[in-house]
Amino acid sequence: MLRTIALLALVASAIPGWAQGPKRVTVDQPSLGYEITVYNQNMGLVKDQRQITLDSGQTMVDFTNVAALIDPTSVHFTSLTNPQGVSILEQNFQYDLVNTDKMLQKYLGEKIRIRQKDDKSEKVIEGTLLSAVGGIVLKTNEGILINPAGQIELPDLPDGLIIKPTLVWLLDATKGGKQNVEVSYITNGLNWTADYVAVVNQDDTSLGLNGWVTLDNKSGASYKNAGLKLIAGDVHRVQPPVQREMMYKAAPAGRAGGGQQF
Repeated sequence: MLRTIALLALVASAIPGWAQGPKRVTVDQPSLGYEITVYNQNMGLVKDQRQITLDSGQTMVDFTNVAALIDPTSVHFTSLTNPQGVSILEQNFQYDLVNTDKMLQKYLGEKIRIRQKDDKSEKVIEGTLLSAVGGIVLKTNEGILINPAGQIELPDLPDGLIIKPTLVWLLDATKGGKQNVEVSYITNGLNWTADYVAVVNQDDTSLGLNGWVTLDNKSGASYKNAGLKLIAGDVHRVQPPVQREMMYKAAPAGRAGGGQQF
């Protein structure tokens, strides 16, 4: 067994890239075209077409510039160029966006710096971050500092935090090259309302009617030059079946059996 492991390690080091993971690409260019269907129930269906470049075999794709309020269970990916030749091995939605609190929580127990500066001097304090709840607690060589004044400096963006919502796929393609793909998903934060203005003539014999549609987009993304459909009415969304609890009742005295099932 030891010889086999050593041989595999030797082969992996001898073939460049053999032990490496799949290539990773980021798709953040503008959409080739949006089709948006907005329901008047604070939700919408988004279809987003873009072009990506895949390797033959596996490619990890980061698909950015998507809505922050996506329903991850509704995401659907398809290749328009080669529908049968591209398959999804893994799908994730990364939504843990960067903010001050999350960044500091990631650095609990780690070294950070506080830069204190005025018109005449500058001082840098380095210590271990003990708490970030309700302020900063920093352990330094001189003692414990609570809410020290100054600018907080972190060495790097913590792992697991991103600057914008991202859909991530591990794709497997039968051949490499450019692919036109379509990604569809349901998102909350899209809504519309209709308002009408009626103007009656002086004789009250006719009126002019103007209608206005107001679109409200709080989904966390913008959709330029989108084809738009507006749907009114209640949308029936299938809910997962509810498991019925098993109820038991004690059997009457003198009757055999441990209980009665409903």
